[in-house]
This record gives sequence, C-alpha cells and structure tokens, in this order.
Amino acid sequence: MTRQIRTTLLTGLFFFGLLTGLQAQDKYEYGVVIYTAPKGSGVKDYAVITSLADVFKTVDEGKLTEGFVYNNFTPVNKVLEELTAQGWEVYNSKTEATSLFYVRRKK
Repeated sequence: MTRQIRTTLLTGLFFFGLLTGLQAQDKYEYGVVIYTAPKGSGVKDYAVITSLADVFKTVDEGKLTEGFVYNNFTPVNKVLEELTAQGWEVYNSKTEATSLFYVRRKK
C-alpha cells in the first residue's frame, strides 16, 4: 500500500509540475518595421513603416544625404531605438532591397 501511495503522489507532483511549466510561457505582441525605398523613387529616398500589434503607419520618410537605402540604416536605427525604449526587442531581421525587422514585446 505504501508503494501505491508513493507512486500516486509522485505522479500527481509530476503532472502539477508539467502544467505549471506550460502556463509559465511568455506571451508576446509582434510587429514588423519595414525600411524601403518607395516605389518609383530613387535609392536615396526612404520610408520607415511600422506594423505593431494592430497599428500600421508610416513613421518616417525622407531623402538620405549619405549612402543609399540598402547601406545606410540610420533612419531605421532611430525608430528601432525608440521602440526598444518602449519595451520592443528585435528578434529577427532580413535585409535586402527592402529590409524587415521583426520585433516583439511581452504583453
């Protein structure tokens, strides 16, 4: 009988630990920051667009004084720094003619 009680208690503790671990996973909000040259413009014109949670907006547009959109990331770095101050973190990126920066923050 002692062995059966011990087995039952250990099984119960195992399932309790398993359920507690599953509930402890972090929940995130996700978004994308897009850095691109607007269609039909030169490689010195840029736009920084954010799509965070449920808000999509153009944050910054302008003309670069140095470099080109594909090698001067100063405008998008400023936006990413602002988002970092708001609790967002960059967890992935893809840089080509249009650069994408995937961001998330804990809910």
